[in-house]
Amino acid sequence: MRRTGSIVLVLCAVLTIGCASSNWSLYKNRVTGFRMEYPSEWSIVYEDKDRGVLNVSSISLEKYANGGLPPAGTMEISVVKGACMEPSEDFLRVYLVEDGKGPSFLRKRACFDGYRITLSIWEFDLDKNKKKLLEKILKSFRATN
Repeated sequence: MRRTGSIVLVLCAVLTIGCASSNWSLYKNRVTGFRMEYPSEWSIVYEDKDRGVLNVSSISLEKYANGGLPPAGTMEISVVKGACMEPSEDFLRVYLVEDGKGPSFLRKRACFDGYRITLSIWEFDLDKNKKKLLEKILKSFRATN
């Protein structure tokens, strides 16, 4: 009886994880060889498959292409092949103007298998749920070549 309860508990945990990621999209770049999952309601803002560049955002950034800042709470993931420099352990505040008083966002950089992955959140205080979501996307990244 105990064993059956354990099996059911494990099965429920697996099903819950599966359901949580069922509304996700899978991006694959077969040219430079990487894959990454992201929420299906997010948009691919820019991609260059030949150079291994990808930018995915929680909102469409078309109206900000000619200037302006995205609204607070916007999250972005950027992947660049062969540009792995200055990784950070956690999210750091980045000011757009060097005086440290103007607009800013939070950024974390990671390096995996020759790729630089940058996680960005456009807000002043780090929302723990958004951080968890970006970390989940980061963990889904895989080099495939």
